Amino acid sequence: MAEEANLQELKSELERLRSEFGQLKTDMQNERVTRAEQHMGYMRNWLGIYTGTVTLIFVGFALLGFRSYSDIQTSRDRVDAEATKVQRTAQDFYVKLGEANQKLDSFSAKEKRFEEVAAQNETVVGGIKGSVNMLQSSLTGLNGQYQEIQRQSNGLETRLKVTSALAAQTNLDTTGLRGQFRAFGLGQPTLFLSGLFTVGKNIITTIDGANLGSTQGHLYVRAQLLGLDELSPPPPIEIGKESIREWTDSAVKFVLSPTAESALREAKSKLEARPQPPTVPILGSVGGLQLSTVLTLGPVLAFQVQTADGTVSLWTHSNLWPMPEDK
Repeated sequence: MAEEANLQELKSELERLRSEFGQLKTDMQNERVTRAEQHMGYMRNWLGIYTGTVTLIFVGFALLGFRSYSDIQTSRDRVDAEATKVQRTAQDFYVKLGEANQKLDSFSAKEKRFEEVAAQNETVVGGIKGSVNMLQSSLTGLNGQYQEIQRQSNGLETRLKVTSALAAQTNLDTTGLRGQFRAFGLGQPTLFLSGLFTVGKNIITTIDGANLGSTQGHLYVRAQLLGLDELSPPPPIEIGKESIREWTDSAVKFVLSPTAESALREAKSKLEARPQPPTVPILGSVGGLQLSTVLTLGPVLAFQVQTADGTVSLWTHSNLWPMPEDK
């Protein structure tokens, strides 16, 4: 009885195991089917994408092929047009080349004719050369005569300038002296410049005069050419009151300021740069003895005073440049 019970229990256990194994087999089959369906879906999707991509690629290649064909056709038409243009240009070139050949033939004929004329005129040119040589000889002689005449004319012009300068200087000096004496006689301020005196920034200079007044007035100075600058005098420079050391009725003592001295030297340089010569030779004879001297037409200093009551004197100039050289 016990063995039958164990056998029955063993059978039940086998049945249960068989049932579980069958269920496991069924589940495995279902799982395979599900995976197969999933893989089929993946394959379906991939095939759809692949088919669409391949289709687009084919369409793109078709478009590129059509465009390339169109470009080739356009290029072919352009090349045909350029070829036609080149052919026309070549035809025009040949026409112009023919015209150029004709002109060249004509030029060759003219050149030959010119050579013939040149050969005929060669004898005439030889005669002309001889005449030219004779004319050059004559011109050489005339040139020497012209230079001699010009040299004599230059000497005459120099003498005329000297005479004019002497006359102008004498006239101006005479006029100036007359004016000074007239002013002195009328009791107006008058300056008397001695032949030699020195003016400078460190030198006390005394200028004699008359009727200058006992009260200090104004003293002016300017640079000018001796006897030749009265018509266009340069602007005067006032000697400042601080530079005047003494003022009396008969004399004025002063010292040039550095500013006034610099301005006068600059005016002198401008006057010397003018085209008038600084010296002019004067020739003469005394008792048969030839003498020569030099008239200085260079810059000099001219002075003028204005008294305290406003009366102005005539300009009075020195005979030489009284300022020492600037060291």
